[in-house]
Amino acid sequence: MNTQSTIEFDQYARDYFEELSHPLRNMIDPEGHYFIELKSRIIENLAAQYFNSRADIRMVDVGTGLGLFEKFLIPKFNSITALDLSFEMLKVAKTINPLPGGKSAYVQGNAYHLPMEDNYADIVFMSCVLHHLENNEIEITLREIARVCSPGGYIVLFEHNPYNPFTQLVVRTTPLDRNAKLVTYKKLRRSLTQVGIPVRRQDFFLYGTRGIDNFIGHYLPWLDNLPVGGQYALIGQKQA
Repeated sequence: MNTQSTIEFDQYARDYFEELSHPLRNMIDPEGHYFIELKSRIIENLAAQYFNSRADIRMVDVGTGLGLFEKFLIPKFNSITALDLSFEMLKVAKTINPLPGGKSAYVQGNAYHLPMEDNYADIVFMSCVLHHLENNEIEITLREIARVCSPGGYIVLFEHNPYNPFTQLVVRTTPLDRNAKLVTYKKLRRSLTQVGIPVRRQDFFLYGTRGIDNFIGHYLPWLDNLPVGGQYALIGQKQA
């Protein structure tokens, strides 16, 4: 992420929700937390499937922003390192989504120089950060994420789906995303493979309001396998 991006996110910190505001987004997610809730659920399901929902597994949230994931994850997991480049973002996060301390903490750091040891985390996740990076920065970031992930651990990447026309419209007309370059799931799969992280699963999600998503989840679950939803998740596993 270049210096200009750092300055922009520092400026956006206190008006973050206003900068993300958009009529379509506000219609789907009027409270501003539903998108994060959906993604947190994916992480929780992953932890349940592979780690028996152990509270002590180590998680790293790369590009935490205002710590919105922690709002949903902290009640269930007690070792989360929430990292962001913007000091101003972290100041706000500590106020609106405080962590209980102990093994969880907000940390200022760079996505391609993560301040933690090799093989540290069981689950590393990143939400809607890569589209703010240049191509060479994406590769560096993925290598760093792979470095801090433990052998057999999981990496979860959430991104906007460029194949969804509503997503394209919202991103183009949202101030915070004015410099975004959306990344296709195919390109991101290749990039993960190149850094030695095979993708185990990909899910597409976010079709509309909570009610619409519940309907699709119940009656049309196969849609999760098609590039239709507004966002996608790639789940890779570091080889043991």
